[in-house]
Amino acid sequence: MALGVPHMGDQLDRRSATPREVLDALVRVVRADAPAEAQWFTADEALRVIEAGEAVKAWVDAVSLDCTRALAGRVFEARDDLCASAEGRPRTDDEWDRVREQAAQAAASEIEAATGMGYTECRARVSFALAEEERTATVRERMHSGCLSSYHARLLFEETRHCPPDVADGIAGRVLGDDGDVPASHATLRRRLRRQLVLHDSDYPRRARADAVSRRRVRSDLRPNGTGWLDITGDGERIVAARERIEAIARRLKAEGRGDQRAHDAICSDVALDLLLYGWVTDDEPYRSLGRPPAAHVTVTVSLATLLGVTEGTGEIPGHGFVQAHHVREIATAAGSVWRRLVTDPVTGELLDLGTQRYVPTPRMRELVVHRDGVCRGPGCEVEARRCDLDLEIAWPLGPTHPANLAAKHRRHHNLKSHGWWTSTMTHNGRVHWRSAAGRAYVTHPRVYDDPLDAPLTADDPTGVPRTPDLRRGDGATLTALGPPPF
Repeated sequence: MALGVPHMGDQLDRRSATPREVLDALVRVVRADAPAEAQWFTADEALRVIEAGEAVKAWVDAVSLDCTRALAGRVFEARDDLCASAEGRPRTDDEWDRVREQAAQAAASEIEAATGMGYTECRARVSFALAEEERTATVRERMHSGCLSSYHARLLFEETRHCPPDVADGIAGRVLGDDGDVPASHATLRRRLRRQLVLHDSDYPRRARADAVSRRRVRSDLRPNGTGWLDITGDGERIVAARERIEAIARRLKAEGRGDQRAHDAICSDVALDLLLYGWVTDDEPYRSLGRPPAAHVTVTVSLATLLGVTEGTGEIPGHGFVQAHHVREIATAAGSVWRRLVTDPVTGELLDLGTQRYVPTPRMRELVVHRDGVCRGPGCEVEARRCDLDLEIAWPLGPTHPANLAAKHRRHHNLKSHGWWTSTMTHNGRVHWRSAAGRAYVTHPRVYDDPLDAPLTADDPTGVPRTPDLRRGDGATLTALGPPPF
């Protein structure tokens, strides 16, 4: 069984040793690393080192690409039991495609866990590495010679994936050309590439739009200053229509609200968020069957000491980011806020119990696991636990349906285990121990709520690890002196 991955030795036999130009560039970069060296460089000498650094990076990325290809092959070969289907018959072509995709995902997850890179980047690298050699021959050769960055190589690969392999490689050759001693700029490469795509594929604009629309999504992020952004991609005409509607409402509000001092852009922001938070879609299908619109809500996790002003820690909006103490207190004391009690271990900071009083009750067990884990228990994964599956570490009925046997895993990490690429076990202290297809071991832990780093640095703390006042020892103000919380 094979994934179409040649041995590394075969690849090296077909390629000459490291080009002399790359070795010279590496020597130039190493020499420039001396502390007293670079400061005396002329402008031309400094620029030559920068050029050499780019050449070395291209070569290193090419070697990494070869190793990524080898890794994917070894991961696939490690599961020789996948040669046959569950029924023992030979797999169909469609089933083989699914197994190959699972192997590629497992390889990308290996790189993610080992390096800390984002999974999307790792998965893109694996796809590039596993491409047919005739499709990427030109870009690989240029990378190994230090003449083409991995960014531009990936650009050429991604934009020509729909083309036959020989056409894709021919387009790469035309785009890169032979510019002598001066490499083509990014803008020039882009312009050449667009011309070749239109020349060799009259359906390119339509397909490019369809692909972009298929990847439409909503993203959001919080900024350190307490604001955030919301990014929505979709059909161009719908985006324009939505923006025009927001503008029209904002203009009417400005015209009728004579005392409104908000700037036009600020009104547009408020209108858009109000429509999303409190509005509802049409009564047409598929929304009619949803009934009443769901309530908009935000969950903030914060220590009681920070909430009551004893310390100035941070609050976390799970899955989104952190907010400052004063902002947390504004949210907590706003009309309609509901408080919940989380009991944590005073030593480890891990969740022990979850209060049952809340506005809309949900299954207690799921809530306990979600709050205990906080995020996916896969190595390095930060997907919010509420968006994850609850995985039985020991499958039912052999294992109990109990928090001690449940872990939050978002679908990719859940599938890695379910399909047999990775294994995981949970110990009595809530640690999840993983073993990857490459044999690497990883351990993930429950969320730590009483994090000692959740306090500002102080002048008398040169270690950089702040000491949070311990209310159990009587440090700082006492909770009893502050009175009851403002329920």
